[in-house]
Amino acid sequence: MSRANIKTSFVLLTICVLFNSSIDLTAQNVTYADGNSAPVGETPWPMFQQNPQLTGQSLFVGPESPRVKWKFVMLGAGLYATPIIDSDGNIYVVSDFSLSVINSDGAPKWRLPVIDPSPSVALGRDETIYLGSDNHLIAANSSGQIIWRYSTNGDITSPIIGPDGTIYVGSEDENIYAINPDGTLKWQYKTHHEIDTSPAIGTDGSIILGVGFTDDRLYSISSNGELNWVLDNLPGLADISSPAIGTDGTIYVNTFFNILFAFSPNGDKKWEISRAEGGVGGGELSSPAIGNDGTIYSISNDGTLNAVNPNGTIKWRFSRTKTSGQIISSPAIDADGTIYFTSRDRQLFGVKSDGTFKWSFSGASSMHSPALDAEGNIYVQTTERLYVLEENRALEISVSSIGFGSVGIGDTAEQNLILRNNLNSSLAIHSLALVGAYAGEFAINTQANTIAPYDSMSIDIAFSPSSVGRKEALLIVNSNASSSPDTVRLAGLAGTSVADSARWPMFQRDLKNSGLAPFEGIESPQIKWRFEAEDVLNAAVIGSNGSVYAASDTKLYAINPDGTLKWTSPYGTGNYPAVDFDGAVYTLSGGLSSINSDGTLKWRTEALGTQIAIGSDRTIYFASNSRFENPPKLYAFNPNGSLKWASRGIENTVGVAPAVASDGTLYYAGGDSLYAVSVDGRVKWSFGADSAELTSPSIGSDGSVYVGTGPSVFGTGGEMLYSVN
Repeated sequence: MSRANIKTSFVLLTICVLFNSSIDLTAQNVTYADGNSAPVGETPWPMFQQNPQLTGQSLFVGPESPRVKWKFVMLGAGLYATPIIDSDGNIYVVSDFSLSVINSDGAPKWRLPVIDPSPSVALGRDETIYLGSDNHLIAANSSGQIIWRYSTNGDITSPIIGPDGTIYVGSEDENIYAINPDGTLKWQYKTHHEIDTSPAIGTDGSIILGVGFTDDRLYSISSNGELNWVLDNLPGLADISSPAIGTDGTIYVNTFFNILFAFSPNGDKKWEISRAEGGVGGGELSSPAIGNDGTIYSISNDGTLNAVNPNGTIKWRFSRTKTSGQIISSPAIDADGTIYFTSRDRQLFGVKSDGTFKWSFSGASSMHSPALDAEGNIYVQTTERLYVLEENRALEISVSSIGFGSVGIGDTAEQNLILRNNLNSSLAIHSLALVGAYAGEFAINTQANTIAPYDSMSIDIAFSPSSVGRKEALLIVNSNASSSPDTVRLAGLAGTSVADSARWPMFQRDLKNSGLAPFEGIESPQIKWRFEAEDVLNAAVIGSNGSVYAASDTKLYAINPDGTLKWTSPYGTGNYPAVDFDGAVYTLSGGLSSINSDGTLKWRTEALGTQIAIGSDRTIYFASNSRFENPPKLYAFNPNGSLKWASRGIENTVGVAPAVASDGTLYYAGGDSLYAVSVDGRVKWSFGADSAELTSPSIGSDGSVYVGTGPSVFGTGGEMLYSVN
């Protein structure tokens, strides 16, 4: 394959990850337009502060008592950004060099590289994506392909979309731009200074924006690009935030000097709350929000949430926390009037509309402006990750599915399930029932009972297969919790495994790393065929149809049983790939990737590691090492690419594959220790081996675990084989 062909293949396989190669990245203004984006749609959170008036109001009710639903690790540092959510529940988050699109279950969907991006995207009614990158406004479709680019001469603000679909952005080139949905210029207006904050759209269609640093001015520009009025030389009007517009057209802005201003639609000052009066403004990075009853909510620089009546009087103040430094987020308000805001001490607060405390959540680093989806889940982005908070269910079940592994006919495997009562009152478990065609091959060895407040109940479940094949059933938990009935999926393989479905699907062939093949070797070998790759081949596995998947330093090769090339993929370099039941190929090259049997990319995550093992329930297991993250983790991913769990507390080892026992226990050699990890990611025990690096473990037919050592990391010698019962 020529270099040109290699490049073409790479672009075709990564169409959702790279810029569309047909776009001229150096062209001025609009380079290409295809289609006509309609106005902003009925999406849960389509732009910064939810709507063109930037009120921060959601149509949905947030959680009464939140818990983390899932977390997404950012690629690059997160910006002072708001997550954007479309009508399908997809989430759009921006880091310093990429736009990541995430499914509602936390699985990555696609990524678009960007340069100096705007903090947030905006979605048109047809969910065309608008984003600033490299001094351009970009329009992209739902697959991540760029439709058009409009050039400015500076970084641009987060886009705001008007009712007619016009996109408004400010630029560091001192212009405010109005761009038509087809990518053509509607108008531009030159201000006196670079523009750092997003505009808002007034009730009369005027564009309102604050511009400047120490010589700030507040502009009102008509919908056809003509100046209505400008305010300057107003004491305290410096570092103006993005405005919020009330239903009567009143304009509210925060300033650097902790002042909240209110202006009428014609530019007359209505009132201000100054520092001497307690100060309620939060500066240019914290915009005010407006409730359904007209109450204005503003966060001052000390972390106080201030509720202000439309006439400028203080309604109440909430000061649960004191912070230092400028606030970097704006409040969000749900349909019940609860206000959500963050502070610099890593806290997200929920405050009732009367100013009383509702709940708080602590993140790993400073959090930015929150957003809500149609289910009331709260999304908040930090510099490192995206958190999703959901309602904390009364009945918490430790896992949503249980895999029993491969179990022989006549044998029994047992697993444990934990039910936790999160209420301050007793929770009655009325019944535990099994349903499904194979329900008779599973058994519940625990009676239904009542769980005391904040207590737990352990459920023992057994799998005793009577015939060969994959067996599934559903455990139904009936209780007096509002979520009842709750369900847990049960799955096991009777007399078969991933290894039985493929010829050599992973490192050492099976989950036990036995290296034992069910086929006889040949007495007198001769070359059947030879395949010449373009670089060194490192490892190969064999699927159920005889296809060979071989990884090199630059690509993954799929080779037909007759030795001819089937396809190549750039997502399979380096270590051993692994093949699933359905022919999906998993690789760890720049992140865990799932490749379809035809070579197309199915999904891709950011998690990095070395060797892969596929569990009998199709869970993908692998470990990272300190080259990728410190401390390293043992990962479990579902077949759809969503994270099942990540276990900390393991030491660093490069190139070691986990082994999986029939009861689902994982054995992993990390550094000089062997770890046993339960199916839910808890470390059960560890075994030390005298400061020697351990190899990949293997599991014997009697359950014994064997692990070897290489030379000591402190010198030569010391090779040993351990057997652990």
